[in-house]
Amino acid sequence: MENKKFQLHGKSMRLLRVNHGMDGAQMAKAIGVVRSYISSCELNQRQLSEEKTKTFLDVLGITEEQAKVFVQIVGY
Repeated sequence: MENKKFQLHGKSMRLLRVNHGMDGAQMAKAIGVVRSYISSCELNQRQLSEEKTKTFLDVLGITEEQAKVFVQIVGY
């Protein structure tokens, strides 16, 4: 069975970020990208790399499993 990597998509990224009290500029700085990259990802124009997704979750203090549950609950 293939191990599919976990990816966060736009609405989920934004909801997680905002729920943790961060604006786009703060998250961008925390994960080492420019604010427009965060915005593009949240608009589903770009996709966070696997490494940046892990860093994004680490900054928020949540595990990949917790993020998966969140995505299932919110439906995106």
